[in-house]
Amino acid sequence: MKQLVHINRDEIDAIAEYYFQNISGLRENEANSSQARKNACAARAKLAARLKPMALVRSFDRSVVHDDGLYIENRVFPCCILAGLEKECILAVYAFVLTAGELFHPGQSITEMLYTDFWGTAYVSAAGDVLQAYLRQFHAAPAYVSEPVSPGFYGMDIKKMLELFQIVNGNEIGVYLQGFMMDPLKSCAGFHFVVKDEAQLNFSNDRCSYCYKGSSEGCAFCYYNQK
Repeated sequence: MKQLVHINRDEIDAIAEYYFQNISGLRENEANSSQARKNACAARAKLAARLKPMALVRSFDRSVVHDDGLYIENRVFPCCILAGLEKECILAVYAFVLTAGELFHPGQSITEMLYTDFWGTAYVSAAGDVLQAYLRQFHAAPAYVSEPVSPGFYGMDIKKMLELFQIVNGNEIGVYLQGFMMDPLKSCAGFHFVVKDEAQLNFSNDRCSYCYKGSSEGCAFCYYNQK
């Protein structure tokens, strides 16, 4: 199954606000940040026409999951943590590419670029939450959707992003690879696992120990650190 998922911005505005506050440290109704909040809100308003959250998704059955990684269409995605996932509990695997749209534009001030970056991360995270809920509806309860497992994390080499795009063609939603990085910048890609036992979601508890492709400087911007 391949599906194009358009995500309603009105549905994610409040969630994006939550993520933005965590990322930026700016809280509503804090006097010492009133001007900063005004600048942040102004930057958000300018994004209104550019925000186009959407995702492209393909589904696979549990047979693609092995202890050492994912085996999909003659491609292998090594992943250190899948050995902890009980195969009989897996309902489906979804490969996805998700984007918030092209948010940056020429002529932005440094301050506006900073807030655009914060808001972009917040909207991608919010859209990711909505995508997880969307995927859950295709499965009878009990069904639970994992956090994303992506190239660059969990011991899955960032170079596997190219092969992921061969499975889910991000170009169809305006997402392109520049080397191993995505354009627009506020995009993400990876895999979700749907399981019938909530305890199975603990398979990713050691995620930070496998994030050897990252660095401590990036922790403040990590998707998981915003939860």
